[in-house]
Amino acid sequence: MIGRGEKESSVDVDLGPGKMVSRKHARIAYEEEEWWLTVDGRNGLKADGSSVAMNEKVTLTNGYFLASLSS
Repeated sequence: MIGRGEKESSVDVDLGPGKMVSRKHARIAYEEEEWWLTVDGRNGLKADGSSVAMNEKVTLTNGYFLASLSS
């Protein structure tokens, strides 16, 4: 789980205390021999420079750079 870590919720990757980041903002999973990013946060993310909206799922490849949309 990628998100905003707080006392009540732990995450694997903490994107910091900013309110643009949800507690459970995104997740990365290995399915069907590929790595996938699924965005759960309403503010989305950038994956390798492209915006990824809430509920969108994209395939990740080696070297992708992930950032919050506020970055």
